[in-house]
Amino acid sequence: MLQPSKQFVFAYGSLLRDLDDRHTGSLRPARLRDHRRAWNVAMDNTLTVPGYKCYLDPRDGSRPAVFVTFLNLVAATGEEVNGALVPVRADELAELDRRERNYERREITDSLIEPVAGQVWTYFGKGEAEQRFADSLAAERAVVHAGYLEIVRAGFAQLGAGQLAAFAASTDPPRCPVLALQRVELH
Repeated sequence: MLQPSKQFVFAYGSLLRDLDDRHTGSLRPARLRDHRRAWNVAMDNTLTVPGYKCYLDPRDGSRPAVFVTFLNLVAATGEEVNGALVPVRADELAELDRRERNYERREITDSLIEPVAGQVWTYFGKGEAEQRFADSLAAERAVVHAGYLEIVRAGFAQLGAGQLAAFAASTDPPRCPVLALQRVELH
């Protein structure tokens, strides 16, 4: 059991690797019941949002008119999603809330398979981000950034034996192309 009176984030995608960089050695494998991972949250790459990001075509530097797709959690009775618990402070939660603008933070403490002494949060896709994905998929403009997929896989590989295989087993395959793109931070 983890230390009492703490807050944690259940990382199930790119946060696994990003938070591990900040909290080296403090990640603990965990499982969330009655969920699967799906590729169904998207951002419109044609919009310029200060303080966010965009993606360029690495071949010519152009900004493709695509919707970049990310992982999400979806209800799936009887299934489970692996991930990691990361201890966080209140200021870190506020920072994550700003970063995860296509997601909303929800408490999932009672939905974890392993007991935790503390409060556990994770991020679920906002309805408008899921709708952007559905619309872009129908218009054949949804894509997955290959670098994002690599970061997620590397995070699970580092988490320990069997974690990458558990990731694959609990994740629906993308329903759109995976493209090599270059991520650019916007200021």
